[in-house]
Amino acid sequence: MRSRVLALLASALFVASSTGGCDPSTEPYVPPAPVTVVPTGTAEEPQPPPVVESTGAVSLPEGDVPRTLVGDWTGGEGAKTGQFLVIASDGRYARTRAGSQEPEEGVLVVQGSRMTFYLATGEEQTARYEYTNAAGIEVLGITYDAAGYYSYVRA
Repeated sequence: MRSRVLALLASALFVASSTGGCDPSTEPYVPPAPVTVVPTGTAEEPQPPPVVESTGAVSLPEGDVPRTLVGDWTGGEGAKTGQFLVIASDGRYARTRAGSQEPEEGVLVVQGSRMTFYLATGEEQTARYEYTNAAGIEVLGITYDAAGYYSYVRA
């Protein structure tokens, strides 16, 4: 979302600079179209991500996550970046991988140091996780049983 807002603002600045801006000596002033920014929530209580509702074919469990995991995270495989993970307080999540247009959505259930991502497609991904807060820098490390290690920092 932040990237889209920044891209929109950069585009508006480019248009203004390439058309002479708003200098009244060169052209009449036309006010720009209003830009609406919709907040996505705070780190304490993020907006829940959209989740594909079950149509009867896939039944998702009730989510269960510790409060420390709720919020927006960014990171990727190993030390890579470009992936986003949003976890809501009710366990719903949306994960966007680099290069993907559609988020992967589902429900997250955490038990001890283990977590299971229940995808809206019916697939399950199990992992071990570790949360660290060192001097205000929050890190979420997830080692998927089938996909390896991913690290995220609080966005």
